[in-house]
Amino acid sequence: ENDTDLQSKQRLILEQIDKDIHRTLADESYFGEHEENNLKLRNVLRAFSIHHPKIGYCQSMNFVAGGLLMIFDDEERTFWVLCRLILEIMPTDYYSLSMSGVVTDVQVLGKLLKQHHPAVDSLLERLEVKLEI
Repeated sequence: ENDTDLQSKQRLILEQIDKDIHRTLADESYFGEHEENNLKLRNVLRAFSIHHPKIGYCQSMNFVAGGLLMIFDDEERTFWVLCRLILEIMPTDYYSLSMSGVVTDVQVLGKLLKQHHPAVDSLLERLEVKLEI
C-alpha cells in the first residue's frame, strides 16, 4: 500500500470510530451522562487504530475498549490492556477485517447448540435470533 492508500484507509477508520462512539454503551451513565468519557473512548480507539494499522478498527472493539475504560477510567491503561487483549490473548483472527475467528466460533456455537441443546436452538429460531456475522 502506498501512503495515499494508507491515509485513505485511516480516514475511513477514524470516521467509523466517530460514528460508533455514541452507540457504545450509551445506556451506561459513564458514557451517556459524561461526554468527556466518550472522548476518552474515541482517543483509545484512534490510538489503537494508528498504533496497529494492520488491524485498524473492527466491530465490537468499541465495546471491549468501553468496558475497559469503565473499569480503569484511564485512557493510557485502557489502551495498553486493549493492546494486550487483542494482540496476545484473543484468538488471532477475532479482530481482523474478515473477523474469520469470530465467524468460525459463531458457526461452531450454532452446531453445538443444535447437537447438545436443541431446545435452546429452537427457542432462538422462534425468536428469530440469528447466530451469524
